[in-house]
Amino acid sequence: MNDKKYDTLHLLEGVPRSEEYQAEDIMREFSSPAVEPTVVLREIPLDPPPKPAAAASSAGSFFQAPPEADSLGDDFWDAPAEDQEDIWAEIKSMGRHRKAPKAAPTAPVSAAVPLPKQAVPGPAFEDEDEAEPAPKAVKKAAARPARKTQPVSDAPSRRSRRQQLKDAEARTPKPDIPPEKALKHYRQRAQSIRRRLPLVLILSLAALYFTLAGSFGWAAPARPVLCRMLAILTLAGALLCYDLLILSVYDLFRGQFRAATLVLVGTIASVLDAFGSAAEGVHIPFCVLSLLGWFGCLWGAYHKSLAMRRTAKALQRGCGNYAVRSAPGLWNGTDCIVKTEGDMSGFLHDAEQTDYTAQMMQFYVPVAVIGSVLLSAVLMLVQDANFLQSLAALLTAATPLAAALCYTRSFSLLARRLYKNQSAISGWLGAERLGGYQAVTIRDEDLFPAGTVSMNGAKFYDTYDKNYVIGCAAAIFNEAGGDLQPVFAQLAEDFRANVGLMTSYRAYEGGGYGASIGQDIALVGTVGFMRLMGIPIPDGTTIRQAVYVAINNELAGLFSINYAPSRSTRSGLDALCSQHLLLNLFATRDFILNPALLRQRFRISSGHMEFPPVEERLRLSGQNVGIEGRRAALLRRDNFRDYSDAVAGGRNLYNLTRVSSIFALFSGVIGMALIFLLSYLGSELSATVANLLLYSVLWALPPLLITSWVDKY
Repeated sequence: MNDKKYDTLHLLEGVPRSEEYQAEDIMREFSSPAVEPTVVLREIPLDPPPKPAAAASSAGSFFQAPPEADSLGDDFWDAPAEDQEDIWAEIKSMGRHRKAPKAAPTAPVSAAVPLPKQAVPGPAFEDEDEAEPAPKAVKKAAARPARKTQPVSDAPSRRSRRQQLKDAEARTPKPDIPPEKALKHYRQRAQSIRRRLPLVLILSLAALYFTLAGSFGWAAPARPVLCRMLAILTLAGALLCYDLLILSVYDLFRGQFRAATLVLVGTIASVLDAFGSAAEGVHIPFCVLSLLGWFGCLWGAYHKSLAMRRTAKALQRGCGNYAVRSAPGLWNGTDCIVKTEGDMSGFLHDAEQTDYTAQMMQFYVPVAVIGSVLLSAVLMLVQDANFLQSLAALLTAATPLAAALCYTRSFSLLARRLYKNQSAISGWLGAERLGGYQAVTIRDEDLFPAGTVSMNGAKFYDTYDKNYVIGCAAAIFNEAGGDLQPVFAQLAEDFRANVGLMTSYRAYEGGGYGASIGQDIALVGTVGFMRLMGIPIPDGTTIRQAVYVAINNELAGLFSINYAPSRSTRSGLDALCSQHLLLNLFATRDFILNPALLRQRFRISSGHMEFPPVEERLRLSGQNVGIEGRRAALLRRDNFRDYSDAVAGGRNLYNLTRVSSIFALFSGVIGMALIFLLSYLGSELSATVANLLLYSVLWALPPLLITSWVDKY
């Protein structure tokens, strides 16, 4: 302990031990110089760095000279061909980690020409004396006396208090039933519908046989008996769908309408027409179309039960650790889809919300019923047609057979695919939040998760100690985050390098970071960034896919980085790139990741990529960014493939449901118009039940085909 190197008592010579020091004096004495407020990235919240990777490398045989040529080609990211300028204005003292020079000393740093203030990138750090004075407007505002205002009572009025309670109640999510209870309910409902569905199909086939028996010469009873049999079969099929029947009657009293409501009204008209035809024996009623309508509604209810059952089962098995949300106006006024922490409260209530087809039916059903009644009255007055027969024909023609399947079948198929990944989407509400023109944020860990980024080798120069260079790089990446942080953290742990304490930190648009570590100023970045900052690069060491480290305006080392893209990440990017009106917003912190590298590694088009400025990338990649957004889906794992599946599947559900619903309702409008036109022109022979049946079945096929593509991405 006699060594002066470890003797610290001489530091206290001449210091009075009885004097007290204030905290402000201590902070003023040891504080670091101020930094320009326009470029200091301390104002931008950064994520805590992820845990370092568990893979360790050998410290003795790890470092080697990196390759001389770049594997990405010569057109990767060259530095601009302009005069090199140095950013260093003044270095008061060089670092205490500098080695003794072995050869001729390099040029002094103080001889470098500093960049002007308006140049970009500017000097790394400035003194506190260069702070700009306050504007005159601010001084005048501070000198102006404050206005006297009347005191406002804090007690709210009765009306405002009532409105506040209503707003708070609307914002409070409804309590969810336990997933186990919901799973039991939807399982029992699906089993009940699955037992009744074949029976309704058998009744429909029997009605189809009796309807076409006269046209094909099949054995059938007399016309009056046949009409009564068709009416009985239709009533039996409607009673088998008792849950939909009761719900439709209940909705009629509440003024709400759905696909089953239109089928119910058409069934009443068809049954009354069938009993009327049994007395007259004139025509065959349209009961088979009503039965097929009930079959389509029951089939849609079965798919809805399956979808909700899979959703509840996914919640039961732990789905909800992460959430896919849509944050309004997060980037340049554009809604952004982000992945945040999950929350299962109210998720099943969101999944049960009214879908797009039901919303369209709310307007279509009253229009179709009123229109059919008016058109039937016109035919009765003009053509002396049977009012009940015309009404039954118009109502059955206006009923799309696949209307109840446009959303439920798509939801069921998508829920089945998401359930394989233990994910779930909140029904139509989630699809609506993911649809439309939006941008999806993609971060470093999404593109290259742990284990896909490794180090090929490193090269150091004799100016600084190897462990000190590693510690400086690890300290900067601990603050910056990204996929390079665990690589350098593990490297510093392997070589037992001390991670220095930073006093200042900032990011540059040119592709690098800067920090003040002790008495040294360190820069990390690409070779183009080093050239832009005026750092001399030796010949033969130009590597585009590498991290360069410079300390005090001298190159201290470089690290060659290898990126191994995974197959799941590539398929996830392909799924997102296939979506229309979806912009891939890369919120990356790794300065090596750029459009050229991603285009080569993942083979995606640059037209689907958007790289914001570095400040926006740091903000968008924050941990809590978008946490207040609208929840659309839940994930169990922090996996990019699950994330892309939820986004692409929700957008497919949104688009295909709208297309198939509009197609189905359009077929109903065209069918009603054709029946009226043929009846008005006196072509009753063309408006038969066989022709109408063929028309309805053919127009039901396209919605079924459209909904089959919801999980194809």
